[in-house]
Amino acid sequence: MTTKRRIEITTETSEVVVIRRPQPLASRWCELCREPVGMVRPEQAAILAGISWREVSRRVEAGTVHFNETPDGLLLICLKSLLPL
Repeated sequence: MTTKRRIEITTETSEVVVIRRPQPLASRWCELCREPVGMVRPEQAAILAGISWREVSRRVEAGTVHFNETPDGLLLICLKSLLPL
């Protein structure tokens, strides 16, 4: 009688995203958080959250993430609302 052995190997991976910018992260006042928070552009928000740019836009339109719009029309996403701890 032969005995069969089964070996199971599990691999865990992780990913780190680094956004290098010439200037430090923009810290602006978030009206809904009521404190200064880190703000990023929608493209950076998508990378950090692991979602598409379109999904970031949907969340902005739905009001599920906080955002500020600068006087020159630049949209900035609140990191605290995007990546809750």
